[in-house]
Amino acid sequence: MLGDIPGYTRQSDDLADTGPTDLAKATLDDVGCNLGCDARAELTSAGFVHGWQRQWTNLDASGREAQNFVFLYQFKTPTGAQRYAAHWRDTLLTTNQGAAVQEFTPAFVPGGSGLRVSDKSGSTGIAMFTKGPYAVKTQVTAGPELDESGPAGSLAALQFGRLP
Repeated sequence: MLGDIPGYTRQSDDLADTGPTDLAKATLDDVGCNLGCDARAELTSAGFVHGWQRQWTNLDASGREAQNFVFLYQFKTPTGAQRYAAHWRDTLLTTNQGAAVQEFTPAFVPGGSGLRVSDKSGSTGIAMFTKGPYAVKTQVTAGPELDESGPAGSLAALQFGRLP
């Protein structure tokens, strides 16, 4: 799991509700799925073993607080990790609330995919990938009308390089 990131302040696990992730927490954190599917069933059928989450903050280009998250989940098999990463992507595409979602390919993350959205209320970039039994989702949020695909992809590339 990534540690410190230059230019960002790592948030304490107790402050950000991050850290070790068991099945119950991963189920609650699958917010999009909780609106239309059974998150627990998605995780268990993919072979969820355990996970970890971390959050960092800084100020974005507009002077607003930006939040960066990494969700790192381990599954019993690479196939399970791929299945769950596809679930993340599909859920994000079907639960967006009206803003136009654009796809991107994160640099230096083989097989990775990304989604970004930006409107007057804020901007989000999300990059997802698998590596062996691991499924990873990075999420960067910032102020309005920004392209957060680069920061989300950079965060994904950093985490990709740390996995076996």
